[in-house]
Amino acid sequence: MQRLTNVQEWLVNKIKEMDERGYPASHARVRAMAKDICVANGDTAPLGRKWLEQFKQRNPDVRSALTRGVKAARFKRIRPV
Repeated sequence: MQRLTNVQEWLVNKIKEMDERGYPASHARVRAMAKDICVANGDTAPLGRKWLEQFKQRNPDVRSALTRGVKAARFKRIRPV
């Protein structure tokens, strides 16, 4: 059962935006954002152990943003002078 069906697109866009700025979202940050969304919708149950993996499977376009390290993403944004 998906718990973020209505706002999943917002979360995907936020993850992409963070990655484009050179600060990719960590796994902990994505879980925290998802939890905040659930709580705002009245769902206070904890996210499952495999929630993040299932989220990445449903949204393959964010997988690379979540698996790339912060240093690698920042390095990618550096432009030679």
